[in-house]
Amino acid sequence: QLDSSTADTGAAGVALTLGASTAAPSYVGGGSDSTTCLSFDGSNDYAYSGSVAWASNAATITGWLKPTSFASTQVWFETGANYNTATTTGAGFLVYSDGSNLQVGMVSSGGVTYDSATFPLPSTGVWTHVAFVFDRSASTTGRMKVYYNGAAQTASSPTWQTNTGNFQTLDLYVMCRAAFSFFQGTLLDDLALWNSALSSGQVSAQYNYSVVATGPVARRRRPIGLYTR
Repeated sequence: QLDSSTADTGAAGVALTLGASTAAPSYVGGGSDSTTCLSFDGSNDYAYSGSVAWASNAATITGWLKPTSFASTQVWFETGANYNTATTTGAGFLVYSDGSNLQVGMVSSGGVTYDSATFPLPSTGVWTHVAFVFDRSASTTGRMKVYYNGAAQTASSPTWQTNTGNFQTLDLYVMCRAAFSFFQGTLLDDLALWNSALSSGQVSAQYNYSVVATGPVARRRRPIGLYTR
């Protein structure tokens, strides 16, 4: 729930590690549920997970964001130091702002082919529940989905390629690329990683439950870490 430095380990032993010394985001008040959250300054703050054993062909990231502002190339989430360098036996994904839109990409084994799509950005200065769903087994438009406050967002300019290889077991970098560039300024709360592609109903239930209730969510899929709602 990102309420303290000692509470941020979820299932499967996956924990969120904050950046080193002066590059660590701060715990501040004013979280999505009026408790504590993480504040990324957009200058050099970053975080990353331990190695995440994603499902072979599916992954979901959910959480609450309150972005400060948007500029060209600010990475929100990325598998490994650079998802373009996926190995010959694995694949990865990337979510980033280009300043005007949200860009989402998924790369095949060895970085040979890419799926990519453009989505609208959420509002700055307000809390938004976000969900990013990746399903390599789905056909075209079902492969990458974005939800804000439980509502599916429309993809524009999509490119769908032949995708091969399973997701690699890699660190997930948060609000940066590889801890040294493309930082995003935002508040972040209740980050959860899922080793499945959540359905629209499951995403909506997560959003609606977290808005009106406290305590553990009745989970229909098993999250692989960083969950407490």
